Amino acid sequence: VESRRVQTEAARERFLLEGAPNAAEAIVSHAVLGLLEEDTALALAGLPTPSELDSEPEIADMFRDVTRKQADAFLNAAAAELRDCANAGYREGGDMRPWAKFCHARFDRLYAELYPHTVHADQ
Repeated sequence: VESRRVQTEAARERFLLEGAPNAAEAIVSHAVLGLLEEDTALALAGLPTPSELDSEPEIADMFRDVTRKQADAFLNAAAAELRDCANAGYREGGDMRPWAKFCHARFDRLYAELYPHTVHADQ
């Protein structure tokens, strides 16, 4: 988990190597970082409980709880990046509009996963 967090931060820093990004670069960087965070969340959520814990149900529960919390943190970070991508893309308009739509759709899907019993504004 820490390795993936470091890799994501390294990607964020690489986007900023040349100084402050212009609007289009910022939109794309939000999208890429959101996808990295989302991928990490999905990988963590899909981790099976080690079979060594079959005889230790309390520890197995703790393992699942810890990995779920870590996945949730990455999922929240992904949602924030995708939200920022969509908002900036809609503000910029033009050829950034497809990026906004892409990020908006991904955000909506993640939002539904984070808050499954919440009615979304456009429903």
